[in-house]
Amino acid sequence: MVDMSDYTKIPNIFHYRKNNIKNLILNQKCTNFKLKYLHPNLCDIFNTINTERNIKMKKIRVGLMGFGETPRHIYRLCLENELIEIVAIADIGLPHILHYLLVSESKKDIDVVLDGNFIVSKNGKARIMMGGNPGDIPWDVFNVDVVIDGTGKYRTSAEMTKHINAGAKRVIITHLPKDDIDRVIVMGVNHHTIKLSDKLISAGSATTNAAATILKILDEAFGVDYA
Repeated sequence: MVDMSDYTKIPNIFHYRKNNIKNLILNQKCTNFKLKYLHPNLCDIFNTINTERNIKMKKIRVGLMGFGETPRHIYRLCLENELIEIVAIADIGLPHILHYLLVSESKKDIDVVLDGNFIVSKNGKARIMMGGNPGDIPWDVFNVDVVIDGTGKYRTSAEMTKHINAGAKRVIITHLPKDDIDRVIVMGVNHHTIKLSDKLISAGSATTNAAATILKILDEAFGVDYA
């Protein structure tokens, strides 16, 4: 049996059989994280997933690819509502550094501690794994519904599909895609167009969300010929 208490001692944990990984890294049942406010685009997407499941208020199991500023902000928001359960975090950073950034950047005190390779709060725990490329993380081991890729690096449909092949049911990127994907959603502009069949989704960039919302208002009020 492989000791995975310290993943840094293992060159690549995913070389081991999936069943062994599951038994080792899911050694304690995760309870629910909470989310009060999330990017409205993502909330719409999560609501759509719940509708597809036909299960009222079913928790969405989320994996975070990258733990930079945006994913850390999402994690902090997840402490305040019962909509989302974050079960896995993949990043190239060391766990103690990621935990330090998560806590030190917060505008208010948050009760989050590091326990080995887990980030733990009163609402549950999320497994930290050494990152890598799309397809390297076995999302199916965690029964992940949605992967939020906040790296800004993997923005093609081929790269996003690798998350699907690794077990995620849907992928959301926090930047604009580089080629055709199922849907780019801007809340308040085209959120009503999302479909249950959409698997590869972009929540747009910060600039896109700001500009598109303003342009929609101007177009409805005055008309916009060119932008």
